[in-house]
Amino acid sequence: MWKASELKLFCLYIVPTVLLCVAASETEQIMELIESMVLYSGAVRILTQAQITEDMISSANDLLNHWAKNRALLWSKSAMTFKAHENLHLPKQVLLHGPLSTHSAFAGESAIGKLGENITCHNATVSVKQIAERMDLLRSSTVWLDKYGHPKLKAHFKFNDDVVQIERRIVQPHETITQFLSSCISNYSFVGEITVNGFSICPFQTNDATNCYIAVKEETGFTAVKVMAVVKTFTDELLFCGYSLELLPYSDLMKGDGILAANNYAYQYCCYIDKESFQENKFILCNVKTFLSKYVLIDASNFYFF
Repeated sequence: MWKASELKLFCLYIVPTVLLCVAASETEQIMELIESMVLYSGAVRILTQAQITEDMISSANDLLNHWAKNRALLWSKSAMTFKAHENLHLPKQVLLHGPLSTHSAFAGESAIGKLGENITCHNATVSVKQIAERMDLLRSSTVWLDKYGHPKLKAHFKFNDDVVQIERRIVQPHETITQFLSSCISNYSFVGEITVNGFSICPFQTNDATNCYIAVKEETGFTAVKVMAVVKTFTDELLFCGYSLELLPYSDLMKGDGILAANNYAYQYCCYIDKESFQENKFILCNVKTFLSKYVLIDASNFYFF
């Protein structure tokens, strides 16, 4: 039985990347099985997005219904289990409770523990009042800190738990990076590693080699960045420094009459480019709070999409 973290790795990252490379050299029967997994992966990717709309939920519902309709034919009737059927209800659960990534049995157990920390008088008539008052105080304090708090004050109260700086040996970046930073920031220091929304960002393994690619928000949508350094300013602001990348969306690879072509939410942050056209453009600086997703770079000679 897989742990949740292993299933997440396989479903959200390996299926839409490694298996698409495998499909290019397999038989038609194997390709159909891989397509089934790609459809399921696309639906789950939509339902785990931090921000989700009714259109996205509808798109995920279409993908899951198409996945279920062909499941018995592709995988045999033994694959039509109760667990498989339960997946068809995931869009409804997201509509009621929000993205899949925000609710689960483990998160619920953790929340109960947090609520219990607010109780100092174990009396049925007092406990509920204590929870309500202290949760309201926590919310009011959070709002105040967000609006008026200095970064050091926020760090003291663990206000930015979504961004955590990790103590790690810092490898000095290439001089072109330091020259660019010096032209933009008067006083800064390098950070060896941070985690953002659970993703580890550690640019350098050696002085001249990095394999750290991310997607960040911008006004027109998002852009891909090859992270060359993480820096901290004198005001304790954390920034990504790297090259912007001109990539193409996965939707360009989808067959016009395929189900994925009509549901482009499935792989909205996934990109590709011909190896000969892969270019690192100008340096950019962006706040770590603009982080959207972390990329896996795969160099493939053949690639198949559905």
